[in-house]
Amino acid sequence: ATLQHAVDWVSRSGSAGDTIYLREGTYYEQVEISGLRGTPSQWYTITHYPGEVAIIDSINDHGLEDYKGILDFRWTNTNVIVSGLTLRNTSGHGIFLYSGGKGTPSTEVELISGIRITNCTIYNCSSSGFYTWSGLWPNSKIRNVEFCYNTVYNVNNGSSYGFGEGTIIPHVDERSEER
Repeated sequence: ATLQHAVDWVSRSGSAGDTIYLREGTYYEQVEISGLRGTPSQWYTITHYPGEVAIIDSINDHGLEDYKGILDFRWTNTNVIVSGLTLRNTSGHGIFLYSGGKGTPSTEVELISGIRITNCTIYNCSSSGFYTWSGLWPNSKIRNVEFCYNTVYNVNNGSSYGFGEGTIIPHVDERSEER
């Protein structure tokens, strides 16, 4: 099984408040996260299994485009927590929040809101460790993002913050040295 399979299943058949636990190991993939719609009292969570280390490594994903992330939030996602994961080795971003219109103006509001990234380690990214883009259309929104207690290093552009409303970025340990 892959993380992508789990995210797809939860976005189709899961319920707000569900948690996806990654078991110990290295997952060689890039994951598009779309359609997770938690509530203010029931957040979706993507995390490691307690006491285990989960790494998502994009090194073998030769098809990864520069403007994608290892964890690539697309279109509409609300109230999602990503916690305790290691993301490494990409030609793109570690985490990318994109609410940019699906290529053409749409009347549907695309909203990424209530995203909390905590206690993650992100490194070896040719672009940013963390990047947001709300696109060209006025109905594309990114709001209420928290990026807290993460370690980011060996990334080309650092962390790029082109944010919307209510963004909190405290306690980011950004380094340039290799580990």
